[in-house]
Amino acid sequence: MATLHSIGDNIRVLRIKNDMSQEQLALQCKMNPSYLGQIERGIKNPTLRTLTKISSGLEVTIDQLIRGHVVDTLETKAIFTTLTPNELKQLMVEAIQESNILSKKDKN
Repeated sequence: MATLHSIGDNIRVLRIKNDMSQEQLALQCKMNPSYLGQIERGIKNPTLRTLTKISSGLEVTIDQLIRGHVVDTLETKAIFTTLTPNELKQLMVEAIQESNILSKKDKN
């Protein structure tokens, strides 16, 4: 059985995979961004109508939204770790540097 937190986690993962902010998804779903944030954090219990709007905005089925096997991967769980802004910035810099190194190797 899906809990409020797991549904919220699934929404967050799918939103991030779609490269959307909470505000963008809320606008797409015609809902308040604050309410969407509360759903993602497991604070609010969304109605079926709300879940339908969110699944439509994310272009997934309600089943995918609720069951969300996506959340079970280690890679996805890493999204939920709490990083400071500096740690996040460092990870981004390292990823860019690694990408640049790999593209230089491809050219040679």
